[in-house]
Amino acid sequence: MSGIAAYLRLDGAQVTDDVLAPALYEMRARGPDGEGILVDGGMALGHRLLASTPESVHEPMPFVHSESGCAITADIRLDNRETLIERFGLDARTRVIGDGELVLRAYLEWGEDCPNHLLGDFAFVIWDPRKRRLFGARDQIGMKQLIYTYAEGKVFACSSSARATVAAPGVERRLNELRIADALVDIEETTSAETFYEAVYRLPPAHSFGLESDGRYHQRRYWKLEPKPLVHLRSDDEYAEIFREKLTLAINRRLRSNGDVGAMLSGGMDSSAIVALTSRIYQDQGRAPLRTYSIIGPKSENLNETWATRAVIGATRVRPTLYDYASLGPWAEELLRLWQTIDEPFDLNMNVPRLAWAGARKDGVKAVLDGGGGDAILSAENQLAREMRALRFSRVIKEVRSYRQEWNVKFSDMELAKSAALAFAPRGVWPFAGWAKAKLRGSAYVDGRNFLQQDYVKAHALEARWSQLGSLRPQALQGVSEEKVSGLTGWATVNGQERYERVAAACGIDQRDPYMDLDLIDFCISLPAPQSVRLGVRKIVQRHALQGLLPDNVVWRRDKEHLGFDLTSAVLRSSNHFWEQM
Repeated sequence: MSGIAAYLRLDGAQVTDDVLAPALYEMRARGPDGEGILVDGGMALGHRLLASTPESVHEPMPFVHSESGCAITADIRLDNRETLIERFGLDARTRVIGDGELVLRAYLEWGEDCPNHLLGDFAFVIWDPRKRRLFGARDQIGMKQLIYTYAEGKVFACSSSARATVAAPGVERRLNELRIADALVDIEETTSAETFYEAVYRLPPAHSFGLESDGRYHQRRYWKLEPKPLVHLRSDDEYAEIFREKLTLAINRRLRSNGDVGAMLSGGMDSSAIVALTSRIYQDQGRAPLRTYSIIGPKSENLNETWATRAVIGATRVRPTLYDYASLGPWAEELLRLWQTIDEPFDLNMNVPRLAWAGARKDGVKAVLDGGGGDAILSAENQLAREMRALRFSRVIKEVRSYRQEWNVKFSDMELAKSAALAFAPRGVWPFAGWAKAKLRGSAYVDGRNFLQQDYVKAHALEARWSQLGSLRPQALQGVSEEKVSGLTGWATVNGQERYERVAAACGIDQRDPYMDLDLIDFCISLPAPQSVRLGVRKIVQRHALQGLLPDNVVWRRDKEHLGFDLTSAVLRSSNHFWEQM
């Protein structure tokens, strides 16, 4: 998790060595291990280093290719290094070959198509002095960020954070009032491009950009996640074996690190799976036990996440660090300090991972595994509607009965009605239904029942902005593969990933999510629905894959709990200093 920056004057003016100093200062938490800058006429590349891979310690950034003069700054972890090294005929035995050099060679080999040959988490910018052009890209899933502004004929600037981008000379620093309104009513997913600054945008995942010598800017999608034909195997065990192999491979790809790799452990299914498999990998390799970081409550028997966390720790070979929200001590003040540095208001409530990442950084850990993407690749939310559409009503009855029994809740008539409407309503109804639902949500903010002033709401057409949320959702019942693709590429998921990235970066942590591995994603979006949800139980394939690795009461637990509210409340109660500053 390094910080990168690029700057180009489009009016012919030259720049000095300190042109990116303010931007790099804004990213000092992202890259506490070093700083580099390269200037060429009216162009500058900058880098703040977090040395989270062995090669990054030895690779100077920005990196310059001696023969072509091309230069790169990158926030990157490549997972197909060996393939690229062999392709380019390099000898990794005689010298250290960094990920940045490999990307630069990929650009020299394939031009703008180079991102399609890269596997891993990356954001990079390349300066090509032969053509006087900038080229940059972001990884397929969007694990790394690239935020830019372009004022035609004046200036182009980009970096890993919006605050760094607007710190560049000649960039106007104007707050985006529409995005502020989104934050006030807690609707994050209205956009996948806007930031909290006007005319400052996020490059979408799986996109690249080019800025030509004549000042023309263009952007294109270089990759798209497509639905896959469903894979039909003979048994649950066969699905589970492949899933376990692919998740293990995804974890192994993310263990290349300069020092210890840690793991978040919440007691939930996804983080527990990562810890169980990683601890087995470590044991097989003869490595020291895996470091884990968990937030717990004061009474294990009453807090589901707490007893599950302790059960996973007891069943695996780990070095656990536990933070009890009832006795935080100095960590409460540390969380308050980190709150004051957040990049976006949506980041405020990320206190469970924030505390885990801050604790890992204190231990000298720079890379931490988490399971944030598990829900996205293992879900099948509308399976009840699909069963209805197929007229398999006996399965519908079994699913509802099981749901009520397993989760000890009343599956409401409203939920059944929603599923029936999704299954049988004419296709043309759904665009209107989505619009109406969003409009009702937004109407609370335009009829005087809230704290926003009406002239503010009307001046910025906020009702229309909230109403557009309906158009962002699927307009008809989808197949299970299509549904997973929509979930993975939807704005809500992208925004969530970026939130994780920002908060981890503020703690000086390289956040790594094995569930966002492309090979694992391809397999999971090809799973039939019963491998995702069956008789009220979710993530079936993962549960079968973990049998024998974790206790049955963890593998087959049905309840889910989040300690974020309790943790945040405890922090606020612990400090009068916070309220004095408000």
